[in-house]
Amino acid sequence: MKHYINIFRALVVHPVFAKDKATELAVDYHADLQKNDGAWGDDLSFYQTLNALTHLDLAQAEMQLEKAFERLYEAQNHDGSWSASEPEWNTFLAVHASKNKGIL
Repeated sequence: MKHYINIFRALVVHPVFAKDKATELAVDYHADLQKNDGAWGDDLSFYQTLNALTHLDLAQAEMQLEKAFERLYEAQNHDGSWSASEPEWNTFLAVHASKNKGIL
C-alpha cells in the first residue's frame, strides 16, 4: 500500500487527472476504508491520505475530510507537532492540508 499512496497523490495533484473518473473512484474507495475515528485503517498513512484529499474539490473527499480533521485536531502533540514517528514530515502534511482547505 505504500506505493499506492504515491500513485494517489500523483493523481490528485495533476491538473487533468484530479478531475478524472479514476480519481473519483479512488476517492470512493477511500470512503469505504475510512473508519469512524477518521483514519483509513492501518495500511494507509493518515497524514498522507489527509493531505492528498485536500487537493480535491469533490463532495466525497470533503465528507472524509470532516472526520479526518477532527482526528487531526485531537492528535496534535503538546509541542504543536503531529505524530510520534516522522513528526517533521507528518506535521508538514498536516499544516499543508490545513492550508489547502483554508484553515490556516
